[in-house]
Amino acid sequence: MTKRKIGIALAVVVAGAGAVWIAANWGIEQTDDAQLQSHIYQVSSRIPGLVDKVLVDAHDQVLPNQPLVPGLIQSLSMGSAEASAWPSPAAP
Repeated sequence: MTKRKIGIALAVVVAGAGAVWIAANWGIEQTDDAQLQSHIYQVSSRIPGLVDKVLVDAHDQVLPNQPLVPGLIQSLSMGSAEASAWPSPAAP
């Protein structure tokens, strides 16, 4: 086999391997420093107090008017009788 035929055969093999690699990875994106762009909203309470349970986990989608905490166990600014009288949100 001549050097020219070996060169052509090698070029065909490399081109075929490249075509297979492109076909296998078509549409796949890879990154080492993935960033997510989204909207972040500040959530603040209207009443100071302590919370004993949170009804959502990290990264859960929250719907409008969905309760996040079942109620206050003790308010820092009002007595425990006033805190227990505060209405708890309705269950989802």
